[in-house]
Amino acid sequence: MEPVPRLDLVAKALRENLTYTYEGFLKNRLIPLEKAAVEAKGLERKIKEMMSALLGGEEQARRLEEAEKALDCLIALGKVRDSQEKLNSTVETKVKEGILFSNKAVTELKELFETTLSLLKHTEDLLLTANLAIRDYMLTRFSTLEGDIRRFASEHEERLIKGVCMPRSSTLYLFILDSFRDQSWNLRHISRQYGQ
Repeated sequence: MEPVPRLDLVAKALRENLTYTYEGFLKNRLIPLEKAAVEAKGLERKIKEMMSALLGGEEQARRLEEAEKALDCLIALGKVRDSQEKLNSTVETKVKEGILFSNKAVTELKELFETTLSLLKHTEDLLLTANLAIRDYMLTRFSTLEGDIRRFASEHEERLIKGVCMPRSSTLYLFILDSFRDQSWNLRHISRQYGQ
């Protein structure tokens, strides 16, 4: 039976690496940060070697890496589902309470729905094909989407100050924006994972 690798040495190396980063932060110096970056790469190699040894070879280690990537994406997809549940609940409250949004707010939210639906379709395609062109397109679209969300939030704040928007509808509108922001962040995370 193979001996269990010295995981305590990995923990020690992580602590030492964080110490370099902390020193760079406190002293506002790049040299410790550069040292931390080099050490992190070496540690990454060491961890992969340990995994390979534990699993009995390179092929098993590669499978584990793929499984980790898939698990990471599943977690992100679960978070998208959570955000959609929050979105659905917020829209349900809006409908049940008869709360209306301004035409501007409705137009903004329609844009977010349509863009997110499109990005979800591209996410399906990316997960199926791992096509880098799809990933690059998605990353560009996420930047645009997140910029739109920030702009809509800012414009909403102006409407609230002017009294065009009521406090209750404002809360619901912001919950909806937050849900789209969360979905965007998690879908972006997936696109980065599967484009590697």
